[in-house]
Amino acid sequence: MAELEFTHQLSELSKSARVLNQERDSINELVEQFENTLRGMNIGVEVWVSTPFQRELAPAGNEWCTYLGWRKIAHARRPKLDWRVVVQDRGFLTEDANKEDICSPRALVDASLSVRIAALKALPELVAALKSAAAERIRGLREAKRLVEGSVSKAQPEKTAANEKIRSIEDAKKIEK
Repeated sequence: MAELEFTHQLSELSKSARVLNQERDSINELVEQFENTLRGMNIGVEVWVSTPFQRELAPAGNEWCTYLGWRKIAHARRPKLDWRVVVQDRGFLTEDANKEDICSPRALVDASLSVRIAALKALPELVAALKSAAAERIRGLREAKRLVEGSVSKAQPEKTAANEKIRSIEDAKKIEK
C-alpha cells in the first residue's frame, strides 16, 4: 500500500469515526430523553421485559441473554439513585446449567453501542411492560382502598351511634343544670 493511499484511508476513517461518534451520542440523547419522559410520568414501578432482546453464546457454549428493564440505580454521571432504563446480562457462563449467572443491572447509556442499538428496538416492549405493571398496581391500590373504605364505612355507624349517645347524655346534663 502506498503512503498516499494509506494517508487517504486514514483521513476517510477519521471522517467515519466523527459521524459514528455523533450517531452514538445521539442514541444516548434519545435514551436520556426517553428516561426523562418516563420519570416525568412518575410511575415508580420496577419492570423487566420478560424476553431478552439479545442472545449470545457464552464461552462454555451456553446461552447468555440481555434483558431490558426500568429500575432505580446509581451510575457514574448521576451518583444518586434514579429511575433508569437498564440492561442486565443473565446466563450460564459455566458448564453447570443449574447455576445461572446474573450481572448487576447497568444504565443502558453505559452499555456497549451494539447493546444500545439492540435495546432501542425493544423499548416498545418496555413501555408495554410498564403499562401492564401500572395497570396491576392500580388494581392493587383500588382493591386495598375498597377493603379499607368498606371497613371504615362499617365502623362509622357505630361511631355515629356512640357520638349520639354522648350528645344526648351531655344534653341531659345541660337540662339538669
